[in-house]
Amino acid sequence: MTHTTRTKKQRQVPFSNSGTAVVIGTGVLNWDRHERVSDRYGTIVLYANPEQSIASPLNTDFFKQTGILVARVIQTRKSPHIGDIARGLFPTTPTEDQLIQLGQGQLFFERIEQIQSVGLRPFDGREFDWLDPRALYQCHFQTVELLLFQEETRR
Repeated sequence: MTHTTRTKKQRQVPFSNSGTAVVIGTGVLNWDRHERVSDRYGTIVLYANPEQSIASPLNTDFFKQTGILVARVIQTRKSPHIGDIARGLFPTTPTEDQLIQLGQGQLFFERIEQIQSVGLRPFDGREFDWLDPRALYQCHFQTVELLLFQEETRR
């Protein structure tokens, strides 16, 4: 699949870390391989431990709330992920307390193989890159606190 035919570029909107934020969950960040293969990059999963044997609970109280999803890095480690070779994206190790903006849109939850995942549906209707792949590879396999910086509800 080629990545050069996309016409809409994902827009990064700066967020204020002093705004209203809610915690969606805490854990080791990963995603289902289908997200990479399909190029959707739409949902992530938080695990209770690096072995990824138990998924962390997610706060679903903010379903359909709009906002900016941000990962605050709590603990770092080297990611074992090979990356997205077709795009030239590879994991990097962030710094503790780093804030990484993952995307902007409407919060949703879905189950993938009995594991609860969380994502943002973008407002522009694009089919790919619902979350920012570069940002995802920055925080892959890191222990993060997942925050939603809330926006006013869109009409």
